[in-house]
Amino acid sequence: MAKTVLVVDDEPSVVEVVKDLLRNAGYNVIFAFNSEQALANAVKEKPDLAVLDVMMPGMNGFELGYKLKTNSATQGMPIVYLTILKEQKDRDEAKKIGAEDFISKPFDPKALLETIEKIIGK
Repeated sequence: MAKTVLVVDDEPSVVEVVKDLLRNAGYNVIFAFNSEQALANAVKEKPDLAVLDVMMPGMNGFELGYKLKTNSATQGMPIVYLTILKEQKDRDEAKKIGAEDFISKPFDPKALLETIEKIIGK
């Protein structure tokens, strides 16, 4: 059975690129354009991994990551941040939350796919 990945970004074009990349690699993909929708989807669908943006209106991706890691329904879900942020303090925040990786935009789609495959397989 194919693994499911939750993709969260407020930029539809980024969601589309990541969604197409993952579907072409054989993953099921669910997505959200904000953190509130993403949290509800994650609790309901229980994906195998989440790819999260940080800079989103309302609840940011770090807050979402914390909620995912502390919710009993999603606490074991690996998180990969895919964000415009590049500073070490942001990488440190992601690590503190328990994220498996932190990838800055612009990103190499092949590298993102390799990261996901390393974490959850195919």
